[in-house]
Amino acid sequence: MGGGRFLLRDLDSQNGTFLNDVPAASDSQVELGDRIRLGKKLVLQIVIYDPVDQQLLQRQRLEVLGRLGAGIAHDFNNMLGTVAANLEFLSSQADDQRLGDPTTRECLDDLRAATDRAAALSRQLLRFTRNDPSKKATIEVTEVCHEVTAIVRRTFNKSIELVAEVSDGLQVTGTSLELHQVLMNLCLNARDAMPDGGTLTLRAALVGGSAPNRGQSGETVSIIVADTGVGIAESMVQQVFEPFVTTKRDGAGYGLGLSTVQEIVTNLSGSITIDSELGTGTTFTILLPAAAPMVRKRNYQTIDQGRLGPKPSATDPLRVLLVDDEHLVRRSTARVLSRRGHDVVTTDGGEEALREYLEQRPDIVMLDVDMPKWSGKVTLEALLKLDPNAAVIMVTGHDDPGQERSLRELGARGVVHKPWDLDTLTKAMELAIGR
Repeated sequence: MGGGRFLLRDLDSQNGTFLNDVPAASDSQVELGDRIRLGKKLVLQIVIYDPVDQQLLQRQRLEVLGRLGAGIAHDFNNMLGTVAANLEFLSSQADDQRLGDPTTRECLDDLRAATDRAAALSRQLLRFTRNDPSKKATIEVTEVCHEVTAIVRRTFNKSIELVAEVSDGLQVTGTSLELHQVLMNLCLNARDAMPDGGTLTLRAALVGGSAPNRGQSGETVSIIVADTGVGIAESMVQQVFEPFVTTKRDGAGYGLGLSTVQEIVTNLSGSITIDSELGTGTTFTILLPAAAPMVRKRNYQTIDQGRLGPKPSATDPLRVLLVDDEHLVRRSTARVLSRRGHDVVTTDGGEEALREYLEQRPDIVMLDVDMPKWSGKVTLEALLKLDPNAAVIMVTGHDDPGQERSLRELGARGVVHKPWDLDTLTKAMELAIGR
């Protein structure tokens, strides 16, 4: 622009020219972020294109993906564990076993479910990471919010409860990739602010308030991302959107996430505000001009949510208590262990595991590390308090030597990584009961 200005003039067009949905006057001045509508369907938005900014945005997307890495690996390992257990079972079938056998069909159904889940996660990640140069268009905000909550639910630690309240039919103008990046940044910041767990809330609705530029509907889409984490000091709240400013502990992060978020929201003709208090949590509120008239519809809401007798030998059938919150993992693992002659009791959480342990008196406990409410670590401590001689094997989808060492120091007799094979699991069981 070089200090000049843009002027918009309608040369008596048949369908009319509108500046921010108002009929353009003679020589109307146009500012950055303004939207020019030609007739009813074609909308142009005035922005500055800077290739360096585009590269920074792409690098910041990759940084977000890196921060998701551990959760992604854990979820894929859960799915691979299901596949490995079912393949192990199928490979041990008798030669005359038919595919139509109910148990075989159940195995195939589990394999298909795990594969579909992995494919869905891959598609969501590819959509997020690709550098899509597509032009501005109508964003289905509802759809983007559901995609983000799906990734959060699958990749965040289960000590974080997710509450999603997203109205139907929400639309703004921009690109889905931009909005996806904004929401993932805010959700990741919320996760980092709750190292010991908490509640992450994502709300999106049509409101009567105003964004910097109202949309064609004259209404505004409000998106709220809130956490119950450590909060931000009052002296830092007004600086969080500045580049290279970070509030993370130990100086972690580059301080580009929130500055990128603000830049994208401004580019979408919107605004973002922050409300935070130390020890209480942080709330980000985004207001964006609605793209088209929308009917208020119902909200979706998703809330995520000692032994008796002589010791058995390594070759004896064992009574196994299998504790895992994933239904597919429980069922497929129990099937493999049962085929080996073991008596398997399953449960999906720590509190129920204690009750089953007292009732069943199992020889060995297979305990998942990452579970909601009672984590594997908490459950392990409770089991060993109940019975100091309990033989517990921890099963994890994470590759964390420090965590493994800590679990062994607490009293776990082995740590098995997903996806495991039967030989590895058998050896771990033998070591656990032979100790």
